[in-house]
Amino acid sequence: NMDSINRLSAFYDGMLTFADKRVAKWPLIESPLPTIAIVACYLAFVVYIGPKFMRKRKAMDFGLFLPAYNFALVALNYYILHEVVTGSYRANYSYICTPLRSDSYDPNEMKVANGVWWYYISKIIELCDTVLFTLRKRDRQITFLHVYHHSTMPIFLWIITRWLPGGQSCFSISLNSGVHVIMYSYYGLSAMGPRVQKYLWWK
Repeated sequence: NMDSINRLSAFYDGMLTFADKRVAKWPLIESPLPTIAIVACYLAFVVYIGPKFMRKRKAMDFGLFLPAYNFALVALNYYILHEVVTGSYRANYSYICTPLRSDSYDPNEMKVANGVWWYYISKIIELCDTVLFTLRKRDRQITFLHVYHHSTMPIFLWIITRWLPGGQSCFSISLNSGVHVIMYSYYGLSAMGPRVQKYLWWK
């Protein structure tokens, strides 16, 4: 009802007073609606549109696009890792506990915030993983956990970027980006075919 909507709106407006003003006008950050719309389109495609479209069609072959896509994500995650690690190191972050310095426009603090924003963007780009699985008819890889993870991460990272683009949040981001450098390197090499796959014993 309207009372619930008004209370929710008032709560959101109140929370905005704590939001990080440094990133408020960055692309896709000012409002949660674009992120929610992207995730809604993703779920509609994965759950209904994609399977219906592919039902009577052969699996698509993306050729060199697949390794290119995966290696692009390797490069992006390496960039995020570099931004967050070098920025936090030069800003003298503590590995035990570092508060958010939302009033600091120090270049190293902004470097960390930039890394956090790109990490958020990477979660939107990674929605293509499931889209490609669907179009290639790799249905076995589209588990509930996979879809749940991919659909919640953009929203979760929008919140992190809007309120916590720095401080302690950067350490989990750097760890995850490091893992993704390795993961997408494997996917990219695997997508290059049997001649390369035989060397991927380290899977």
